[in-house]
Amino acid sequence: MEIQEMIDAGINIPAGEYEGPFLINRPSVTDGGGSVLYIRDTSTAALNISSGKVTVKNISLEAASPNSPALLMSSDTMLENVFVYGSVIGNVSEEGFFDIPYALDIGGVPADEPFEFTIKINVPAACDIIAERGAAVSVSKLTPGINTLGIRLPGAKAGSVIRRSIYIKTAVYRKMIFTAKALTEVPLKGYAPLLFEPEGIQPVLPDLLNTATVVNKINNNDNLVQKVSEQISSSVQKVTAFPRKNVGSGITSILPKPPVLGKTVITRGMHYPLRPDDYLEIEFMTDSNADAYVFLHDGSMIMRDSRNLIFFGNDCAVNNSISYLHTNLRRAVYIDLQKLNNTIGEIDVVYASYDNTLIKGTVIIKTRGETISIPTDGSSSVITAFQITTNSPGFVLTPLIMPYRRGIAELIRSYGLEVK
Repeated sequence: MEIQEMIDAGINIPAGEYEGPFLINRPSVTDGGGSVLYIRDTSTAALNISSGKVTVKNISLEAASPNSPALLMSSDTMLENVFVYGSVIGNVSEEGFFDIPYALDIGGVPADEPFEFTIKINVPAACDIIAERGAAVSVSKLTPGINTLGIRLPGAKAGSVIRRSIYIKTAVYRKMIFTAKALTEVPLKGYAPLLFEPEGIQPVLPDLLNTATVVNKINNNDNLVQKVSEQISSSVQKVTAFPRKNVGSGITSILPKPPVLGKTVITRGMHYPLRPDDYLEIEFMTDSNADAYVFLHDGSMIMRDSRNLIFFGNDCAVNNSISYLHTNLRRAVYIDLQKLNNTIGEIDVVYASYDNTLIKGTVIIKTRGETISIPTDGSSSVITAFQITTNSPGFVLTPLIMPYRRGIAELIRSYGLEVK
């Protein structure tokens, strides 16, 4: 019996890989049994659902490319344990282009120790993120837009191949596979590189005529063809993608050098204008054992919620506007001003040494392709590096480089206690 006939009859699909397109045109439950349905044509999906009250489970659906459709579904389709490579059309909360590394070959990594790196991905919807056993990821949830993830792969003996998966979960699962080979000698040992950034790819929108032709070949049913065409036409939405930096494959070509001092140096009291859509990546180049703390104040300089203090124990703001990557190899703060809640009037970035030593080094800030340096003088074990204040329509960044007590005091006051 052909796979399409088994789907029509409601018979469970035996495990295997099968080339589509396939069609579900009546209420039913389709259990893939771990099988893979794939398509070579970018103009249609591997699985097309034109009926309501359909459940699909335990199956993988693979499109011809990451930005072409893997699944065309009805709005009430129930999905259980469904993995996709490509886009999903028909569920408003699911539609859009997921600019993620479905498979990333890192190349050589240091043997006998965990390897940590970062990636930036662009997702169109809120997602959960789940790491396979042995791997770790810095956040558990993603928000629509660009997100920065810190990922740790386990250590392995020299010569071993490391392979781990990270899953992005919406109504379906998308799997990112990371592979590396443990070597005794690799360049830039101990530095956590950025290995992937979103690129300017637009989703491939299904061609109605081609889709109708494919479906017609399956069932020779003009009414069904019309339904599928109408569903695609009403579901497709344009997706905004982001420019991508040139990132190669293989450790020798993709490991960037550690942050260097910026061409623009700003010191205490100077001002640097920021746009309302700026995205800041901040690292502190220092030999001190210093952690970052980010305080979010409202217009009255009050911290209204304990979640408005971002640090290693609370590494992400509620709406992902600010996140803190804290690993053994790297400590970076990411600020997305576009996502910032409009009740926030000031952001203070603070560094504190947890062994009480004086902090001396340089704060490196990357934004808009420019690198900014803020030098510190080593006068205190706790310093306010800089503050960002609203200055309609944008923001202003001002270095302070001074001992910091106000943020802690305001945090305590936010709980109703008086502080002298």
